Amino acid sequence: MKSALYALAPDAAKNTYQRLKKMVGADVHAHVDRIALRHVARYLFANEVLAGRDVLDVACGSGYGALVLNKAFSYRGLDLDIRAVQEAKREFPEFNYDRGSIYDLPLPDASVSGATSFETLEHVDQPERAMRELARVLKPGGVLVGSIPINHPDLIHHFKPYTAAEAFAIFDSAGLTFTGLHVQHEMTFRQIAAGDVNDVPGGTLLAVMTRSG
Repeated sequence: MKSALYALAPDAAKNTYQRLKKMVGADVHAHVDRIALRHVARYLFANEVLAGRDVLDVACGSGYGALVLNKAFSYRGLDLDIRAVQEAKREFPEFNYDRGSIYDLPLPDASVSGATSFETLEHVDQPERAMRELARVLKPGGVLVGSIPINHPDLIHHFKPYTAAEAFAIFDSAGLTFTGLHVQHEMTFRQIAAGDVNDVPGGTLLAVMTRSG
């Protein structure tokens, strides 16, 4: 049964599983928790949306998203934490990683056709400024996939807990056009309309946005 289920898994998920298994040891199940699985699910979602694009992964952490975004034309990871960048370069040397701030992305205007930033904006004190910077580096027609947790109780690492309406307002602050809005619960995504955000009590709000013109 286990082999049959594994055979049905997307190749990106299989590759990520095998790499994580190598990193943490044979008993990978003892180390991968719900948070990590939700994060992989977001990358799997973005892999379909950003297929064929040059992707900038902002706040890439240890960099394993590069393996999941295997439909991208190219990948570049960016993180403020130098330890994360070093780990990413060590574990995934076939990809490009740099240190940088979401407030000052080290790229020219309109230089990437795709970008991701998952569970990032709740960690910064000026999320609207961060959104404007993400929008700046997108080419016309470029796509950004981002996420913010809703009513999350972490007051240590998060700047503040955001309601779904507040999270939507952050995404909407950079003048990008929404092409998809979803609520994530565990590994599943439910599409919603912008007018429904006041009715979202929890989970993660995931937005797909495009730069026009």
